[in-house]
This record gives sequence, structure tokens and C-alpha cells, in this order.
Amino acid sequence: MECIGVILAGGKGSRMHRKGNKVLELVCGKPIICYLIEKLKNIGIERIIVVVGYKAEEVKAVLGNSVEYATQLEQLGTGDAFLQAYKLFTDYQGNVLLLNGDGPIIDNYLLKEMTNLNDCQVKILSGDFDCSCSFGRIIRDEFNNVFKIVEMRDCTKYQLKITEMNLGVYCFKNTILSNLLAKMSRNNAQNEYYVTDLIDLAVKKNYIVNAYKINKNDVCIKGANTLIELAEMEKSMQVYINKSLCEKGVRVIDINNTYIDANSKIDSNCTIEPNVHIKNSVIGENCYICANCYIENSFVRPNIKINANSVIDGVNVKENVNPATYLSKIYEKKKNS
Repeated sequence: MECIGVILAGGKGSRMHRKGNKVLELVCGKPIICYLIEKLKNIGIERIIVVVGYKAEEVKAVLGNSVEYATQLEQLGTGDAFLQAYKLFTDYQGNVLLLNGDGPIIDNYLLKEMTNLNDCQVKILSGDFDCSCSFGRIIRDEFNNVFKIVEMRDCTKYQLKITEMNLGVYCFKNTILSNLLAKMSRNNAQNEYYVTDLIDLAVKKNYIVNAYKINKNDVCIKGANTLIELAEMEKSMQVYINKSLCEKGVRVIDINNTYIDANSKIDSNCTIEPNVHIKNSVIGENCYICANCYIENSFVRPNIKINANSVIDGVNVKENVNPATYLSKIYEKKKNS
């Protein structure tokens, strides 16, 4: 069935203690929200609505006209943000896939599975994580059915020990949303409308609510509510990028200690030694990058060897680079002036 994508990007992200909008925080060189939009487009979702509020112009400046926008004028919570988007498709008959703008980056097949509502009216994405994570807990009844979601700040001591957590990805049949959104309340610690309350309301209406729990083989780079979780997200994305390169014929000798950002392209049959940093660059095929090199805004032609401890910034590299060499456009201009 046809599906609309909605991304919530209007919150302040107060737990990060940052001035900007947290959905624009860079993870391996790319704003978090850009990963989510790419994923939605990869599974064929053409209509994407981003709900903006806090620092709205900054979000729009990054995304441009690639999406539609709904505006949340007051910071009244994720439920209210979703309501603002809903006003743009009240008569829609398909499904609605909802994601938090700082949410998880997951494989396309997981997102596709989330849009399948053949056996339910609501689906949520969940996973088992350490109790220290700041995500809402999935509460199940005595028959193991999803009962409700409780945000971490509203959890009892017992609920905080639950390891099945809400990952902030939901899918609803649009035909039930009007009734659910109208029933939301602000009776919680934050005095806000929570998207998670829609799950409780759906259960009370006897709608079928399923949780799709990821397993250890699924690629799910969990979202970030704090700077610690953002650091974990960055590390997970680094490993994901490096593993993806290995699958395409690039030998990354140490996938845990090599930084290649999402804006770089590495052709096949290259070898990357440990502690290399590559940002916004293209590395041609059959290149060898030795340890401790830093490459940014550059193009390295095929069959080049860059020896250890070299720094290359803004250069079109046409020949092998000696060890510990510094190359940059700025340096070359100064040398020739």
C-alpha cells in the first residue's frame, strides 16, 4: 500500500545541551535527518513531510525543496508535532510511516517491513538495549502483547529495568489517526503530547498493535537523545561505512579505527591502513593509503600510494606521496607567491 513519510524535526533536543537543532548534528559528515530522508526515498516513499519548529530555517536551509514542511509553532511535544503534519493529509487512505528526526538509521528492508500493516493497524520498531539507554520502554501485557510505551522520564523503577525499547519508528493506518490524535492528553512529567500515547490509545480502541523487534543481525544504528548516544551513533556509522566498503572490494584493515565519512567515495581494490581519516574525498581504484594519513576535499587518482603520516587537503593527487608530506592548495599558493 502507498505510504507517506513523516519526520519530526522541531524539538530543541534539550538533553544534548546544544544550541542547534539536533537533527542537523553531523554523523560521519552528514546530518542525521539526511540519512533518514535517503532511506525513505530508497524504499519508494515519494511524499515526505518534515515537521519543523525550533531552528526551522536552519533545517529548511539544509533540506531545501526536497521535502514538504509542516510547522509546529509551540513546543508541545511529539504528539502535537505529528498532528501538524496530519493536517496535510487528513483524507489520505494509505499508511503513514513516522520517524523521529534523531532516530535510528536502519536497513531498507527493515523500513519496508515497518510499512507492512496487513496484520495490524499500528506497528512500532523495538529492540533490546542496555537499561542505561534513554529510550521509552515497551510495556507488554500478560499475553506478551504490546500494551503501551512509557517514556524513560515517566518510568517506574521496575519499568526502567525493561530492556525492550522504543526506537522511534512507527507506522499507522491513516484511517485511525484522526480518532487517536483527538484523544491525546498532556498528563505526563513534561506536560506535553507524546506520540507514544497513541499506542496506549490504539490498544484501548482494540486496534491491533504489533512491535517489530530487531535482532542482532539487523543493521540498526540507534538514534541519539544525548551527546553520549550521539558519539555511539557516530562510531556505529563509521563501522557500518567501513564494512560496506569491504563488501565492495575495499580492504579496510582496521574497521574500528578508520574514519571515512559519508560524503567520500572509495573505488574498489583500494587498501586503507589503520587510523586514516578521509573526508569529502574521492579515492580512485587500486590506491594504497598508509597509516595515520588525513585526506580532505581531495581527489586521489587511481594507482596512487600515499605514504604514512601525510596530510592532503584540497588537492588533486596525481602521483605517489612521500611519507609525512603536507599538501594543500593554500600551501601551494603560499609557496608559489
